Amino acid sequence: MSKTKDGAKYIEVAEFLTGILNARRAKNSKYSLRAFARDLKTSPGRISSILSGYDLPGKILRKRIIATLGLSAENAERFEFLVGKYLHERKDERSPHQLSEEKYTFLPDWHHFAILNLIETVSFKNDPAWIAERLGLAVSTATQSLKSLKEVGLVEERNGQLHPTHKHLTSTHDIPSSALRNFQRQLIKKSLQSLDSDAVELRDITSIIIPTNPRQLYKAKLLARKFRSEVSELLEEGEKTEVYNVCVQIVPATLISSTT
Repeated sequence: MSKTKDGAKYIEVAEFLTGILNARRAKNSKYSLRAFARDLKTSPGRISSILSGYDLPGKILRKRIIATLGLSAENAERFEFLVGKYLHERKDERSPHQLSEEKYTFLPDWHHFAILNLIETVSFKNDPAWIAERLGLAVSTATQSLKSLKEVGLVEERNGQLHPTHKHLTSTHDIPSSALRNFQRQLIKKSLQSLDSDAVELRDITSIIIPTNPRQLYKAKLLARKFRSEVSELLEEGEKTEVYNVCVQIVPATLISSTT
């Protein structure tokens, strides 16, 4: 796992370490989980629990994994990021439901998720014309979106009222996705529209440009994720009347070579 892209394809600690184990087995068919545990100076039971996703390596074992397995700086950072992501998600009591890539591909537009949140506002009406007016959509778009949300099981209708089937949703994290790129592109476009049309007291679009150590980026991502969670909890307090996009953008201003 000497190349950045090898570690970057994994989204869980268990997958990351299983990938290393499988790579060693490909070179030596007799290499076992017990041998893997021996090399890492821990018990087979502990390694089995970690590879199954039931346990997490502690700080000492993580250092041993990085040193013993000879992880590159990029893969070591990725490994630590995955550990931090696991700890953050375990502390999140809201337990968000993760949407699959297939569902995001089927629901590629921002308005599907805006409608999901509009349903939870106090004045919501189960009426495509009303929804279309509130979100600036064509009535046909609102009608088709409601149909799609029901088809994928994100909305259900009971006694004429619409109800989301999950309180909180999240996407897959830190893996390439054309559907997610398109979705984020649409949200950025909505922010540009807000910049031109919404009063300053109804929006907050600010930025900062700073010299950066890219090796700290995984920590910044965890802070951004925590910020989004805390802002969501704050804005959902009390009577909900509107739907907002909360976009946190951490992007390079310099041109970064793909080989670095």
